[in-house]
Amino acid sequence: MLCRYEFQLTAVCPVDESADHYAVTVSSSREIRVERLLEFALTFRQAAATQEVITARLAAEFPSATVETVGYHSNVRTTVSAGPSNE
Repeated sequence: MLCRYEFQLTAVCPVDESADHYAVTVSSSREIRVERLLEFALTFRQAAATQEVITARLAAEFPSATVETVGYHSNVRTTVSAGPSNE
């Protein structure tokens, strides 16, 4: 079984304090409660964090999952992946 969860996450840029928006994909061979994902996403709503930190924290929270975040910084698209296959 492969479960794939896609959602949006907003965080505060630690450099200029603007809102950064990320498309997040979490893939797992196990079920993950959507409520847990949304609760996790809300923890960054007012917190300053880089995309790399957010991705790493998601991967740590869901250790059997692979996490990918996609965002734009200064008009540059950035993709960060973490999880069992990306260590």
